[in-house]
Amino acid sequence: MNIAEGIALLQGTTATIDGIAKTYKAVKEAIKGDKSGAGTDLAGVNQELSEALEGMLLLKQTQLKLLDMLIELKQEKLAFDQERAELDRFRAEAANYIMKEISPHSFAYVLKDGIKSEGASPYLCARCFQQGKKSLLQLKKRDFNIDTLECNACSTPVSVPNDIKGEVYVVPTRRQGWPFDDY
Repeated sequence: MNIAEGIALLQGTTATIDGIAKTYKAVKEAIKGDKSGAGTDLAGVNQELSEALEGMLLLKQTQLKLLDMLIELKQEKLAFDQERAELDRFRAEAANYIMKEISPHSFAYVLKDGIKSEGASPYLCARCFQQGKKSLLQLKKRDFNIDTLECNACSTPVSVPNDIKGEVYVVPTRRQGWPFDDY
């Protein structure tokens, strides 16, 4: 039996209990309306009917708890199915990436050769990628010869070489008392 069938069964049982309760009330009203004197042991019948009604109410409360549990299970199953679908999409897309050493001791996932991408091929965080998440490495700091990239999700730093070269320029200044001041 699947969850939907269980919910339908509980709802059908609830309708049956409601019908029994209506029948109980109708019998009770009929007994009250019987003034012929034939119902001398009404107290015993009334006591049994009250006990039956209490039992039905307990059964209905249990049934409602079960229905709530089934609805919660169905919601969990939907969430699980969505998570599984996202993981399947990630796995399909992950086949297009390969781990690469982008600089000494720095690894990231990049698109495989021959796979077209829109714009520049981004670096993806290796730690997040192995956990089933796709997180881009963003530029955090730019220095001479090295860019430091950082993962948005887990803050993992990755160093990548760049084309910036350190250049030093010497600008002469005019000072008094130098022998060449006259020129």
